[in-house]
Amino acid sequence: MQQLGLLEVRSLFKEMRNEWKAEMKAEQEERQHDTTVVSEAQVAALQARLERVQQASLLTDDESFAVEDIIADFVEATASFAVITMECVNSSDAARTAHKLIALSEKMPNDAAWSRQIRRKFC
Repeated sequence: MQQLGLLEVRSLFKEMRNEWKAEMKAEQEERQHDTTVVSEAQVAALQARLERVQQASLLTDDESFAVEDIIADFVEATASFAVITMECVNSSDAARTAHKLIALSEKMPNDAAWSRQIRRKFC
């Protein structure tokens, strides 16, 4: 049996630590993808749709501004969270309202119908 020198042992431990860190990071990223209920892409898609319906005059300026305020309040309320979970959404009125707005946008493809629902529910 060959004895390892102190430098070899330190090198082995460093390698094991680096592997462990990489595994932990991969697991954390996987959990983040599994638990995120509002992504940056969803917020960007909502903003793009709002611009589209505003340009088509389906919402008034005041109605569009109200939705912009909801989005801004959501961004502010969730700025310190790496992952937006249902717990985050349920703990903040701004996050809950934005989550509903995103869900409505994703499930209603017709811009005129979506705009009418925005007016009815959020303005």
